[in-house]
Order: sequence, then structure tokens, then C-alpha cells
Amino acid sequence: MPATTARGQGRTGAAGRTRPDRAATLALLAVCLGFFVIQLDVTIVNVALPMIQRDVGGTVAGLQWVIDAYTLALAAVMLTAGSAADRLGAKRVFLAGLAAFAAGSAACAAARTSEC
Repeated sequence: MPATTARGQGRTGAAGRTRPDRAATLALLAVCLGFFVIQLDVTIVNVALPMIQRDVGGTVAGLQWVIDAYTLALAAVMLTAGSAADRLGAKRVFLAGLAAFAAGSAACAAARTSEC
């Protein structure tokens, strides 16, 4: 008979192996989703660099500043989100950040291009 151990420890199966709780599995999936979203966002910024250079007429050094500004803004938001998570709860802040990212992505997708 499988025995439940302390919260987050999982359950012991018939072969004596420990299975993770459903909550732990969902938490891991949520963290993986967050990491995927950040990597996707960084990729989008890097893919957009040639278009930024074409439209604005910037140099390679100017494009480097675009990446640096993006990284600095991301770091500032991460620090603020960490502080907010301590006060409001990690789940609430994570979901709010994911919703804000989705809203921003939808707004960017709906924006007119320079050809319009």
C-alpha cells in the first residue's frame, strides 16, 4: 500500500521508488513554462534586430545597446517581481507576470507595421 510522506516528498510506489506529488509536478511545469517564455522573448528580440537596424538605421554598437537595455529592463523587473512575490505570494505574481507578458505580446502582434 503506497504511503504518503511529508508534503512535497512524493509517494512511495510498489517498487519502493518515490513519485513526485501532483503539486510538485505542476510547479515544475510552471517553472519550465516561465523559462520557455523568457527564452522565446529573447529570441524574438534577437530576430528583430535586423529590422530595427533597417528601420532606424542604427549601427552594430547601437544594436548592442538595444540588447543591453532589454537585459537591464528584464533584470529590474525580475528583482521587483521577486520582492512582490515575497509580499503577495509566488503563484499570484507568476500568474500576473504571465498575463502581462501575454497582453504585451498580443498588443505587439496587433500593432501596425511600418508598411501600413
